[in-house]
Amino acid sequence: MLKINNLLLKALSNRLGRSATQLELKPRLQILGSDLPDLSKSEVESIVKTWNPVSKNHIDLDYWRFYKAFNNGRVNPMLVPDNIFWSRIIRTLNPVSITRTYINKSLYPIIFKGLNQPKVLINVISGIIYDRDMNVISFNSAVQLLSSVKTNKILKPTTASSGGRGVSMISHSATTEEIKTILATYGQNYICQEVVNQSKHTAVFNKSSLNTFRVNTLNINGKVTCECLMMRHGQNGSVVDNFAVGGVVCGMNTEGCFNDNNYNTSLKLIPKLPDGTSYSAHMIPAIGNVVATAIDAHIKFMPHIGHAAWDFAINDREQPVMIEVNLMLPGILMEQLTSRNSIFGDRVEEVIHYAENRNKTLSWTEFVGGW
Repeated sequence: MLKINNLLLKALSNRLGRSATQLELKPRLQILGSDLPDLSKSEVESIVKTWNPVSKNHIDLDYWRFYKAFNNGRVNPMLVPDNIFWSRIIRTLNPVSITRTYINKSLYPIIFKGLNQPKVLINVISGIIYDRDMNVISFNSAVQLLSSVKTNKILKPTTASSGGRGVSMISHSATTEEIKTILATYGQNYICQEVVNQSKHTAVFNKSSLNTFRVNTLNINGKVTCECLMMRHGQNGSVVDNFAVGGVVCGMNTEGCFNDNNYNTSLKLIPKLPDGTSYSAHMIPAIGNVVATAIDAHIKFMPHIGHAAWDFAINDREQPVMIEVNLMLPGILMEQLTSRNSIFGDRVEEVIHYAENRNKTLSWTEFVGGW
């Protein structure tokens, strides 16, 4: 059985690593074309030395060539390649068997009870409609409830909604019949929430979207830290801020200052806002509270999780609001590109050692959803 496990583990993890490269790196390389810088012998040796312990023979140097193209010719061997992250690291940090529950956003009000979140109006789980207190209500009652709320409302699927897919807004002026029609298209799992009125400090980047912060927290060896931070904002008229649907990602530090590494989906550097001001002319005073809240939430609600990629907004009272947490295959490429640093910050070698030890006892079922 051990031999079969090891064969399946190797085959499935390698396949996931190849998928990571196809989904994350290849599209960006196509944008850049063939104009990638070469790596020197010493740069290659440094990369191989860093990553051999956890992924010998699976080091794709194109990752570092990609980052080098944006980093003034400098190479950071500690940057984490997606293929190794997917195949050798994330499943040791976040085993599928204990993360799958968090995929369904309908459970957030239950799992993260006490953590500030958008106010729920209706919550639909497996076709059953609940109000904010988890009382079962009828479809017509749900429609009447939403109709009585005279502000805009956000509607989103609670499964398979990565990248902002399916997120829409119900206008404050929508009629009862319009609301019925909209709800009828959303299937068996979705949630409707009140709109979060965002901070003036985040609204300046785009007023039509709720602009959020991707806060990456790492929890290993009894220590939880924030090692990477990024802001995302939508473009004019967009309801969502997601990079995948045309948003802009912005590098920043935990002091709330921007580093001017801001990119759109075409990997074009965006130095200024539409009003002509530079990103570095702005700052986010409440970001320290956001980071502290993410770390505290990781400790309190998910002590069994190694890496959490949180999405937080800041409301008009300058309070952090948790929108989502990504655990299965959180993005790292744009986070590293905007920060110019590793997704694991100064703890890369610690993570490599952690993953190296746990890969020895990992089951192949972690790569097929857990059995």
